[in-house]
Amino acid sequence: AAAAPPRAPAAAAPPAPDPSLRAEWDALARKKVQLAADLLFGGPPVLAHAADAADAFAPHAEAFAQTSRLADAVGRMPTLTAYEDVCCLGLPAAAAFPDVVTAEFVAREYARQARWPERPTCFNAQCGEWR
Repeated sequence: AAAAPPRAPAAAAPPAPDPSLRAEWDALARKKVQLAADLLFGGPPVLAHAADAADAFAPHAEAFAQTSRLADAVGRMPTLTAYEDVCCLGLPAAAAFPDVVTAEFVAREYARQARWPERPTCFNAQCGEWR
């Protein structure tokens, strides 16, 4: 009788989600949502802003003020880019969001959000599912 072919080793279970990592990108997403609120809705900003930070948003304001983009700017996009920063790029949340929001940060973040895909570019099991 022929010997049975060797079995492939069992696949290792994916790592369990890390609650602290999830909390980190959730907190970063909340900061990005607050940034959107500060820039889109006017009134006194909650976050600390450099004097020219709001001006840097001006080129993006019209697009982001549209109803469909507004929903993205205060919901899905901050969550997506926060997941990307912490879970795909491995940035600590503190490094991904400045203590004082600068014009450079605003311009970079909103240019990034304007061209972002529908889903993150990676899946990190330790971060859990993005929502």
